[in-house]
Amino acid sequence: MPLPATLPNSSIIRKQFSILWRLTGNACVGDHAEATTGITEFQAQDKDSKEDHAQPEKLPMPSILLDQLNPLKWLAPLTCVSCTRRAEQRLCTRCRQGLTHWQRAQGLVARVPLRVWAWGAYTGEVERALYQLKYDRAYEWGGIFGEIIAAWWQDLPERQSEYTPWHVVPIPLSQERLQTRGYNQAEEISNTFARWVRYPHLPHWLERVRATQAQFSLNPQERAANIQGAFRARPVVRGRDILLVDDIYTTGATLREAARMLTEAGARQVAALVVARPLGQT
Repeated sequence: MPLPATLPNSSIIRKQFSILWRLTGNACVGDHAEATTGITEFQAQDKDSKEDHAQPEKLPMPSILLDQLNPLKWLAPLTCVSCTRRAEQRLCTRCRQGLTHWQRAQGLVARVPLRVWAWGAYTGEVERALYQLKYDRAYEWGGIFGEIIAAWWQDLPERQSEYTPWHVVPIPLSQERLQTRGYNQAEEISNTFARWVRYPHLPHWLERVRATQAQFSLNPQERAANIQGAFRARPVVRGRDILLVDDIYTTGATLREAARMLTEAGARQVAALVVARPLGQT
């Protein structure tokens, strides 16, 4: 299956307004995704528990909002998020080809104790794009990667012979980090991914209950200790099939801890999907 066409300019504007709405604490990505795709029946399954659908606390207005409210941003011609040249899509053809060069078809990269699928290699243009997504407020990369991994996911050979009613849950950020960054990069990816493959997107089924030190500077043992007890799963996950989504898979400590909490809360099975993992990772 070829990569899906990117969203037209009007859809990009709707996406930016959605982010403004979410950043002011008035809505969540899951609500916007289900409203725009018509996938509302999944919410109906869980209205029996107000606690399971509690909305996140309203955050102070972050500085990224000021950039989005700049009228010149709306009137300027569309440019490629990667090279900044004039383009008719969020990612120009040249940069999209450069990005897929680093795919290196990873597929299923872990089986025990958690099945993990990775789309590409964390190097080259993929590494640069994920860095921009996390640290340069280039949230558009979330939608781009969501589209790309959705097309790839639907063509995976091992998925052709099975049907699992996956519920997509992104790895959550702490409130402090979410306020600083302005968005959750994993949720930006999972939101678009779920919309393309038509899975329900439930970002609040898993929450981070405490802030943790950044994992990149820690060794595997320190990472496991750092993330332990950082998540809490809502009771509504009982009996559900959960597909965790994150940007990068290194040691897997974060995904395993999230899966552990979901399993303890009664999830039927948990697997994970990520954009990339480092080359040579075992």
